[in-house]
Amino acid sequence: VENFRPGTLEKWNIGPDVLDKIHPGLILSRVSVYGQTGPYRDRPGLDRNGIAMGGLLHLTGEADRPPVRPGIVLSDYLTGVFNAFSILVALFERDRASGKGQTIDLSLYGSVLRILEHTIAAHDRLGVVRGRHGNRVPNSAPLDNWQTLDGVYISLVAAGDGLFPRLAKLIDREDLLTDSRF
Repeated sequence: VENFRPGTLEKWNIGPDVLDKIHPGLILSRVSVYGQTGPYRDRPGLDRNGIAMGGLLHLTGEADRPPVRPGIVLSDYLTGVFNAFSILVALFERDRASGKGQTIDLSLYGSVLRILEHTIAAHDRLGVVRGRHGNRVPNSAPLDNWQTLDGVYISLVAAGDGLFPRLAKLIDREDLLTDSRF
């Protein structure tokens, strides 16, 4: 596993082509912000760049406010999980089928882009541009965090025809089920 800026191993004369000749079964995983190819490959960056380029900053925060960074180092850890999975798949392929190694190319922004659910397809096929909505999801309710009378926050997720009737019954408001607003 290496996470140098793209081209570093090649400058040291130990790029994938050289390593493959020395050890044809080697699994080489290369992690960078923008990937090994493409127009931004030479740009430096860290987690925040991956979050921004992956599109997550466009979706975080309130609609009338600037984007908010997630409270964790998201793209680094997410890419680490995808990296581990990719290496396991490459090892499986090598050990069960081909006997050959592989070079894996992971980008921080690509990992973030992958978790954006239907965002890309909705934009591509429907022209929908998602934006910031705070804690709420416009097409799914009730789904949010609420403060109770005693100052404690609860997270309530009862969206959809399967969960909403259960919530209505739980709060003794089954009348909501026949209310045309819901």
